[in-house]
Amino acid sequence: MQGGGVFYTTRTNKKGTILITEEEQMEGKKKLFVKCFGDFYVKAEKQLVWRTKKCVELFAYLFSRQGEGVSSVKITDILWENKTANSAKTLFYTTLSYLRKELEQAGFPDIIKKKGNLYYLEMEEITSDYEKVNQIIQKEDKTTISKGEMETLVSLYTGRYMEGIDGDWLMEYREDMECRYLKKIREFSQKLLEKQQYEDAVFLLKKGVCVDNYSELTSELLIACYIRMGEEKKAAKEYERMKELLDTEFGVRTSRRLNEIYLSLIKERIEK
Repeated sequence: MQGGGVFYTTRTNKKGTILITEEEQMEGKKKLFVKCFGDFYVKAEKQLVWRTKKCVELFAYLFSRQGEGVSSVKITDILWENKTANSAKTLFYTTLSYLRKELEQAGFPDIIKKKGNLYYLEMEEITSDYEKVNQIIQKEDKTTISKGEMETLVSLYTGRYMEGIDGDWLMEYREDMECRYLKKIREFSQKLLEKQQYEDAVFLLKKGVCVDNYSELTSELLIACYIRMGEEKKAAKEYERMKELLDTEFGVRTSRRLNEIYLSLIKERIEK
């Protein structure tokens, strides 16, 4: 959650959900803070200012590997794919030197490690919104996710993974994160739907639509919530939105499943 340019995460206790600033997260422990969702930035005592775009991209790539080592050859193939081998090698070592200097000035001189010919980040020196988001969405059993965790998840997922950073390599990470995030949104919304907690489900599903407005699965649940709430006009509006979007963008019709579910829900409502 953001407000006035300040990043927040949450902590839930017996008194409810508490907002915690990134400064409070780092208090008493010297860690580099990385904000991954929405605008990407890295902060120690103050936000790091990168010397070049490739500096931030190199850091982002190493961070995305979450401590897994990678060779300089693979790094250059990915970040400098259009350069010759010699040119890419020179650019890599120059960028790495700039990056290490920036991190050293921030108080983290040894955060980039090298073992053999593999480079990696020392993840124990880093805290991030990604860490908490990933912890929640990797849970397999939907029943183990609490309402507080879902509130934390949607408050932290403020935009696409590493928004503002270019690079074809990022697509895989972004798509994987979005798919897992949307899956949790739908799973928990289904749970709320079964408990007749429709307004909470609608809130979550709208968050899902903001991430992927082409998802028929998310739209299907949203329509079901509206109809169960007696909001047939909103259900019809969502159905028409999806129908028009798919036709305009892809020249395809809504799936037979969505059509059948929409009609059956309307019929069920009328019969009641």
